[in-house]
Amino acid sequence: MVRVLSLVGAMLLATCLVVAAADSLLSIHYIDVGFGDAILVDYGVFEALIDGGSDGTCREYIEEYVDGFLEVAVVTQMDADHVGGLSDVLAAFPVAAIYTNGSAPATDAHAAFATAAEGAYVTTARAGDAIPLADLVFEVLHPSELSGDEAVDSLVLTLSFLGWDFLFAGGIDSTVEEQLIAAGLDRTDILKVARYGSADATSAEFLEVTQPIACIVSVGPNPYGYPAAEVFDRIGCAPREAIVFWTHMHGNVILSVEEDGSVVYRTSIPEDPLRFPCRIAVPEPPCDCIDDTLNCEDFACQQAAQACYEYGLEATGRDVHGLDHDEDGIACEELPEVCP
Repeated sequence: MVRVLSLVGAMLLATCLVVAAADSLLSIHYIDVGFGDAILVDYGVFEALIDGGSDGTCREYIEEYVDGFLEVAVVTQMDADHVGGLSDVLAAFPVAAIYTNGSAPATDAHAAFATAAEGAYVTTARAGDAIPLADLVFEVLHPSELSGDEAVDSLVLTLSFLGWDFLFAGGIDSTVEEQLIAAGLDRTDILKVARYGSADATSAEFLEVTQPIACIVSVGPNPYGYPAAEVFDRIGCAPREAIVFWTHMHGNVILSVEEDGSVVYRTSIPEDPLRFPCRIAVPEPPCDCIDDTLNCEDFACQQAAQACYEYGLEATGRDVHGLDHDEDGIACEELPEVCP
């Protein structure tokens, strides 16, 4: 399936069927590796691989796209679902430079990676560093230092090309998202959802700041219930009404920047992108707030009027009964504050 994302201002206008161009300027492949992460960035004859999944699936997939050798490999975290498949990749392709977060846990996954990477140039990346791929630059946003938690210490990268911003969020949680926001994180267009769509990441605040128009969830069957339904609900309420690709449903997802500045997306399984309506939780009314003839005389005190006013505001976005006469957020100020 081949589609086009059309971006005008801050709004995703439409998706429409198009014929794929023979050559794209930049293609980013979110590879279906089951429960794991693997992303290939293909920039003409230059390629970068971000993680390698847990088995040989990644190596088999990238064989078609790698021109001789990999310029860059990034290990976002030393967990088996990110680094396990890199042993096969390193055996099949020379790699010019490997970037990690610098952790070296006493695990089989790290031991296998260290053995496979013997003789290669391996270096540590930190927030503020730049990882070059020809004339492209991946900016490293996180971590500044290691905490000891592999997922929290995951490398977070951003890439900009022809006005499109891609954010690769690794396995971070909402605490790291808060740090990134405090450090000045700005809007992005394409978000690789962190932590497989776990409920403790991709917070509403994070989505409010990043405002993606497309989100990619890379995860297959797993015992943890990823992706969480509440993450999809948050995405549905995000400012730019993002569409969602899920590798378990769409297979390999390829986003390609074309010469005209558009982004074409292709999926190996012909399913439309997912869209989620914004569901706002409405609290139970503290009183009979349905009757539209309520006024301040119907309440015994300001507290009761305020509760009904706030319920109506939460449910409809407006002062349903006109209880806030001077529009200062306080209903029925003339009433006694506390009910008898």
